[in-house]
This record gives sequence, C-alpha cells and structure tokens, in this order.
Amino acid sequence: MCAGVPPICDRTDDDPSMCEVVNSLLSRIDSVNTTVDVTSVDEALAYLAEHQVRCVVSDYNMAGGDGLGLLEKVSESYPD
Repeated sequence: MCAGVPPICDRTDDDPSMCEVVNSLLSRIDSVNTTVDVTSVDEALAYLAEHQVRCVVSDYNMAGGDGLGLLEKVSESYPD
C-alpha cells in the first residue's frame, strides 16, 4: 500500500443493485475501508481528478462510455 494514500475503491456502475453487491464483497477485504459509487464515466473521471484512490472497479456498459474506455483513461492519466 502506498504511504499516505487511503484505501479507497471507486466503483463505477449505473445499476445501484450491482453497486450494493460489489460493495458487499469489497467490504470483506480488510484493506478496502471506503468505497465511492459513481454512475458514469464523466462522474468517475471528475471524482478521480479531485481524489486519490487505490482501486477502480468499473461496469462495462454505462452512461458516457464503457468500462474499458474509462480504465484506459485512468491508466493514461494516473500511470502509477
């Protein structure tokens, strides 16, 4: 774990029930103590521009693009 970076997971999914399921699973991981749910690619990128996160979990089909495109943008913008 990187020093000074909180163990936050940014969950991007436009289906609230899927967010609940995945958050339930993530809550079982000791190093993930906070999750943030966003519902679109734009919302995820805006959140990431303002906050450091350790993990991004994304749906494939969602508003404003798809999960692969989001993860490519995240990888380009935040290579570490």
